[in-house]
Amino acid sequence: MDKIEIDEQTAFALMTHNYNYDTELLNLLLNTNAPYIGTLGPKKKLIKMLEDLNLNTEENQNRVHGPIGLDIGAETAEEIAISIIAEIKAFFAGANATSLKNKKNSIHTHQIN
Repeated sequence: MDKIEIDEQTAFALMTHNYNYDTELLNLLLNTNAPYIGTLGPKKKLIKMLEDLNLNTEENQNRVHGPIGLDIGAETAEEIAISIIAEIKAFFAGANATSLKNKKNSIHTHQIN
């Protein structure tokens, strides 16, 4: 982690599929100013990792995006990657991930979440 420069556009996605490694990385990331942290897998896994770290607070649950990604019906690895990238893009743009078809304002106008 000491070799990674974190700025206001840094996003981390934990997806090693190794529980202990993910938990250790999550602990390190929560001690940074990284604006976006996401975890692959069920919400229960994130909660368990936070509990194992004695960091299961509402603030940390809100800070970490878990499960990571948007609900677009993704099943394949490629589709899941698209849903993750889309969520990260929306997060940094301050946009809600909704269909443009239903948007009443300009497509380039975003409401901060």
